[in-house]
Amino acid sequence: MLQLVRSNRGVSVLALGIFLALSLSLVGALAQGGPATVGVDESDVYGAYLVDGGGMSLYLFLDDSPGESACYDACASAWPPLLTEGDVIAAEGVDASLLGTTERTDGTVQVTYGGWPLYTFVRDDAAGDVVGQGVNDVWYLVDPSGEGIGIAASEDEGATFAAFMDLGARVYSRHCAVCHGDEGNQALASHTAILDGYRRLNDASRTVRAIVNGRGYMPAAGADLTDEEVAAVATFVRNSWSNDHGLVSLEEVEAVR
Repeated sequence: MLQLVRSNRGVSVLALGIFLALSLSLVGALAQGGPATVGVDESDVYGAYLVDGGGMSLYLFLDDSPGESACYDACASAWPPLLTEGDVIAAEGVDASLLGTTERTDGTVQVTYGGWPLYTFVRDDAAGDVVGQGVNDVWYLVDPSGEGIGIAASEDEGATFAAFMDLGARVYSRHCAVCHGDEGNQALASHTAILDGYRRLNDASRTVRAIVNGRGYMPAAGADLTDEEVAAVATFVRNSWSNDHGLVSLEEVEAVR
């Protein structure tokens, strides 16, 4: 009799567990469905930007086409699309006329804003996180007017970088190649740096100071070069051969001058 009671109790506990699991699963499914909400949050750095109903940052993807997502599989795992069932809800600060939807290849419906499909980012852990901003120069927060925040600045920097690399190559050929070689792999003295893979180039200020003021047997070139030429040749040597250290700005040169 005692064994029977234990058996019945075990069955009851098991049944209760299954019931609770199914209930929680149903609640989760219901929570995931329904209309999506798009709202606005504010950042001291980026200003006003779009968020979902839970306050998570929303991003656009520059590889998308208007009203059509190019983010699937691994991309969609890292950048989950904002999905909706039914009309999208516009919270305060959102221009409802810019809201729309697009059907994904799996039949789900993704929210768009100003034609841009919207996504969250898995590395944003909480409301207010903006870890995805500017990732790979293709992911950007969206402002309430439907524009990607920071895209113009990124494009301007890219154009500056390309121009500096071109000018820097010419300055390098005139002033630097005789000692460092055309490929940055030559040294005329024991202390002349081989620039190919030179780790100290990661310090932009040090690089600019060496060009402007000279170092060791390296003559000062500050009097012969404009700020733009210094920034350009510093950018060139920091990003040629096996180096990859980024743009040197005119402001960084001015700070050394």
